[in-house]
Amino acid sequence: NSVSRSAASRMARPAPSVGFALPTSTPIRERGRRNSTLPPPMLVTLDRHLRDVSGASPELVAVLEALECSFREVSLLLRHGLRTGGDAKHGSGVWQREVLKLDQKVAEIILAALRGTRTRVVALGTHEGVVELEGESSGNGIGLDAAPPAPAPAVSADPYDYYCAPTSPATSPCVRRFAVVVDPLGGDAEKADAGASSGTIFSIYSARAGGEEGGTPASVLRRGEEMLAAGYVVFGAATQLVLSVGRGVDGFTLHPSLGCFTLTRPQLRMPHTGRFYSVNLGHRRQWSEAMALHVDLVSQSKSLRYTGTFVADVHRTLLYGGVFFYPASSRRPRGKLRLLFQAAPVAFLMEQAGGGSACGAERTLEIEPGTLNQCVPVAFGSRSDVDAYVRSSAVHSA
Repeated sequence: NSVSRSAASRMARPAPSVGFALPTSTPIRERGRRNSTLPPPMLVTLDRHLRDVSGASPELVAVLEALECSFREVSLLLRHGLRTGGDAKHGSGVWQREVLKLDQKVAEIILAALRGTRTRVVALGTHEGVVELEGESSGNGIGLDAAPPAPAPAVSADPYDYYCAPTSPATSPCVRRFAVVVDPLGGDAEKADAGASSGTIFSIYSARAGGEEGGTPASVLRRGEEMLAAGYVVFGAATQLVLSVGRGVDGFTLHPSLGCFTLTRPQLRMPHTGRFYSVNLGHRRQWSEAMALHVDLVSQSKSLRYTGTFVADVHRTLLYGGVFFYPASSRRPRGKLRLLFQAAPVAFLMEQAGGGSACGAERTLEIEPGTLNQCVPVAFGSRSDVDAYVRSSAVHSA
């Protein structure tokens, strides 16, 4: 009848779209069918990358592989969620204690993974002091070597050019023991309960020679320039690992089927400047006038992106450029980010990717921490954006 013919003609008309019209009767090709004969791209696992490409010593590779195993276990732990069906009867106080237990659980997983490697001491953001693993690691226990001397700072005619060439530590086989610094969840356990991203930050140094400092905090109170490797893991929609052993920065993603990290972002390079800035504007009234004016200036050319999860904000800044601020305030005159656990490892990664980091007018990697929990006001990001922050800090501190 006429009604059915009218309906059929409407069905044959081009479907509305953006930029083109596709008749509804036209079969849709499978994407990639033309190139279906091409072999799939080869997956490069983290283990293979460390052993064949990174140039790291076998001892350092073993430590990094142990950390990888712990990150896979933590990812599985967080995937199940922090609450179970029986948690509804508990009060908020009980839940807060459970969140603290999660931080401790992640720390225990990482510590257990490092046993059996050539790790001598471990500093954990959840523990007081450091944990000494001497006597538990494999090997013959000989050859504790001093940390390699920090490279001399570059000489420049520009008084604001505080940058050195990115540190490229030589991870020679003579480094037989390591000091590992880990911030298990960076205080983000509560955010993980809300479905937000959380993360773990780590850095690795060579153990000091002689054993005179043993398991004391002095064994890990080192300038970032002495770092052998650093990285972080983002536990979110995907579990992503960003790592540097002093020869650039590489990104890996935990493959859901294979159960291992595969190389997905080789040799990350930050743009010279970026379109975004990250800062908690809720603290603006507590900043110095100079810092507030600088952020106002930055906001005129950049868009604000801020999640409140440190590792997630750092990850976005590393990938897309821009600048991240955590300035000093009247409430926190020395800032909030801990130099040893957070600021120094991230600064190492930023410089390795072509960016920079500064605490006021001072390069972050040149600061030697006085205590395990020393905090610093800091800026990370693209080199041009951090340089503008350094110039502003130098002018207002003069």
